[in-house]
Amino acid sequence: MIFNRKKIKTTGKQTLKLNYRKYVIVCLIVLLIGGGYTGTRDALFSAAEPSVIPEETTQTTLDRLPSSAKNSQAVDDFVKGVNDIYQVRNDTLTKMRAYKPTRGIFAQFFNNISSSGDFISGSLNAINHIAFKGQLQEGIIIYAALLIGILFSLFVAKILGVGEKRVFLESRRYTGTKMERILFPFQIRRVLKLGLAFIRLEIYNFLWMLTVIGAFIKRYSYYLVPYILAENPNITGKEAIALSRTMMNGHKWEMCKLELSFMGWYILNSLSFGLVGIFYFNPYKTCCETEVYMLLRREAITKNLPGSNLLNDVCLDPEMVVPEAYPVHEYHLPIPKQREWLKIDYNVNYPIQHLILIFFSFAFVGWVWEVSLHLVADGVFVNRGVLFGPWLPIYGAGSVLVLILLRPFRHNHLLTFFLAILVCGVIEYGTSYFLDMKFHTKWWDYSGYLLNINGRVCLEGLLVFGLGCYAIIYLVAPLLESLFSHLERRLGWIIATILISLFLTDLVHSHFHPNKGKGITDYQSHTIKKMDISIS
Repeated sequence: MIFNRKKIKTTGKQTLKLNYRKYVIVCLIVLLIGGGYTGTRDALFSAAEPSVIPEETTQTTLDRLPSSAKNSQAVDDFVKGVNDIYQVRNDTLTKMRAYKPTRGIFAQFFNNISSSGDFISGSLNAINHIAFKGQLQEGIIIYAALLIGILFSLFVAKILGVGEKRVFLESRRYTGTKMERILFPFQIRRVLKLGLAFIRLEIYNFLWMLTVIGAFIKRYSYYLVPYILAENPNITGKEAIALSRTMMNGHKWEMCKLELSFMGWYILNSLSFGLVGIFYFNPYKTCCETEVYMLLRREAITKNLPGSNLLNDVCLDPEMVVPEAYPVHEYHLPIPKQREWLKIDYNVNYPIQHLILIFFSFAFVGWVWEVSLHLVADGVFVNRGVLFGPWLPIYGAGSVLVLILLRPFRHNHLLTFFLAILVCGVIEYGTSYFLDMKFHTKWWDYSGYLLNINGRVCLEGLLVFGLGCYAIIYLVAPLLESLFSHLERRLGWIIATILISLFLTDLVHSHFHPNKGKGITDYQSHTIKKMDISIS
């Protein structure tokens, strides 16, 4: 028998064990961006009605009661326990929805999304309020949200799901495969082709939905389409649908029984607010589905079923698990080479002289940035910062530190970005704390911003700093290094010495007479304590 559920689940668990961290992250990306795993998403973001509790759970609870307990008492105690679970869950969700940041762009998006319950329409409403002050007609927002939602689903979410299936197909035998392969459809530039395939699939599903019973049956007929497209994204939607129907012929009821066997996991996932799904069930279920695809794929190739010649990725066939990555160079669709518009060597070992000049360059840029923001917002020039000169040392220090501390990680762009956020957060929080303790004054206050910590740092600011540091490491600093290298060494030291002398003079003066005043340190006067929702 080809459809052995016990063997499929056992193999799925083994594959999950070998690729656990990678699979959890990939499934979480699909959940958050692609909108997959609806059970987990609903459990996380919706206050669902109490689920039907399985009979074995009820019996286990009853068995724990004393034998002398009456049946009515047992039922009452059990129902009370279930209600307590949902009461805690609903209270938690209510508190989450009551969280209302009051300042910043992220606050606009967070409040609109949480109030509307929909990411697309909430985001458009936020853009409307930010850009047009709410003057846009609601009808435009609704239709624009609908259109964007459809396009996002077809050309981002669905295709991201194909990338997820690609990761699972490759990793079941090549455990060294990187999770970046989730971007496989985008890398080989088949977004439009795959999007059109899913348009055809959605049209078929819609038409079958009109027949009621046909929608249920055809769901399993088309079950393998994402996997087929993940193996060979060069085929049309019509070919993928026809091949899925052929491969699932005689196996639809078996697939239905496999899904029903996960019912206990669905219930447990709901009771755990979706955490079971994130950390185990979602990747485990996808592992099992991947094994089903490989079994039916092997059957189709062996029996030479119509369309089986399209299943031509021979690198998926080996049965032995190896620690290497999937041999991308052997795939029949090559990844196009990216154009190199600007060749920059970011792996630079910056000399001390140039680091000093870089410090003052970004300290000045930071000062210009802060002054410009206040000038645009209030129409008033304000000399921002603790010092009196045209520099904000926190910007210069952050830039130099990420160049020095993160040099070993420059080859990993994503890790560098998050480490830059961490470094900037520590610097900004530490500086704010020091100034507050020394002068009992705040030079900045993020109270009211989304996810701020004691008003000293906030998510919005840290993301901006992270993006800025990323640009500094991989683009701006290497260009400045190239510029400074043309300076005569002696002239460079003269400039650096002059700047350091002026900076130290300013630093000593500001130690006794710090730069204060309106627009600089007057946060206390206009901060409403009731609106301070910073996290501790």
